[in-house]
Amino acid sequence: MSNEVDETLSTFCGITGADQELGIEFLSAHDWNLENAVNTYMETHAAGGGTGVPPSPVARRDSRPTPRAAEPPTRAPIATKTERLVGNLGPSLYQPPRQSSSVDPMRNFKKKGPDGFGALFDPPHHLLFKGSLEEAREVGKAEHKWVLVNIQSRVEFKSHQLNRDTWSDDAVQAVVGAHFIFWQHDNTSDQGQRFVTLYKVSTFPFICIIDPRTGQKMFEADDFLSATDLMDYLTAFLDNNSLSTFAPARPQNFKRARVSESSRSGSFDQMSEEDMLQQAIAASLAEDEDMPMSVDNSHPSVADVSVPPPVAHPKVHISLPDEPPADHPDVTRIQFRLADGKRSVRRFLKSDKVELLFAFAQQSSPEVNSFDLLSAYPSRNLAEVGMEKTLSEAGIVDSMVMMKAT
Repeated sequence: MSNEVDETLSTFCGITGADQELGIEFLSAHDWNLENAVNTYMETHAAGGGTGVPPSPVARRDSRPTPRAAEPPTRAPIATKTERLVGNLGPSLYQPPRQSSSVDPMRNFKKKGPDGFGALFDPPHHLLFKGSLEEAREVGKAEHKWVLVNIQSRVEFKSHQLNRDTWSDDAVQAVVGAHFIFWQHDNTSDQGQRFVTLYKVSTFPFICIIDPRTGQKMFEADDFLSATDLMDYLTAFLDNNSLSTFAPARPQNFKRARVSESSRSGSFDQMSEEDMLQQAIAASLAEDEDMPMSVDNSHPSVADVSVPPPVAHPKVHISLPDEPPADHPDVTRIQFRLADGKRSVRRFLKSDKVELLFAFAQQSSPEVNSFDLLSAYPSRNLAEVGMEKTLSEAGIVDSMVMMKAT
């Protein structure tokens, strides 16, 4: 007898508890179809149509006949069963209960911590606002912060990728914590469904910036954004808009300004800061054409970008110390956009002086003879801030600076 037949017979006996002779009888009657044989055995024995004996501890392989085709026996009638529902089950009998909070199956694992799979896709809990969108807007108005919204879908891996790659980035967290109220929900939660209905969202993951004063969308993206791309967009948005004045902010649809996926890694990285600002302003003007809004001209427009004139900075002659370890209690990460458009990230100490930033930029771009460094938000000339100031005193912690040839 072949191994396949042996395995089928062993499986049948293991499921039904029948001995091998009875198993051979049922399997032969069903042309050795395991599923049909098990179903017939269960039906006949459950209805009292057959008797069973305990399996023999010794397999008698020599007595097994060769599988043969046979007519299936007539199935005994299924016994009638009567059941009654007790109590009032309410609407949950017809529809599943609605979840009151976002539940992500990729996060709810028993194994947590740095080695847990669930922790890999965890959102930045320390940044999440625990409340409704209306409450987030009220806090935003009080603290002069924009409301950054992220609506996710548990069935879209890009949503989990945002948590793993983008929201976990130190520079992104620093910008979001300083300038935004971060409101993240799943599209199946009560709060998420209300937002999706109110703002007509159909594609996930969805990211947008809400003006806390008016509730208007100022920026939106309906696809995965890397930490670098999101930093570029948030930086341009913060340069173009401010909550410190009473003038209404200008909405910007960055989906129109984004390059295609095939060319993003090339041409976008080569854009200068001026090109980025022009692109952001052009997207803002295009949005205004599609969605007109009344603006009080008595106030200056907050979209007017005021960039201080660059101050030529000669090459510095200072030795760059070794990069501090990532677990140092005073460490901070600075992201550089170099003069050629490339990006570089290096760790510094918060007690390091601003001149070390110039030393690193000079070391990274030795072909640039004269340059200046600008902070991204707010736009400041670091040479004017003070070369002898520490990074903490200059407010350059977990942020991005741009190198500009002069």
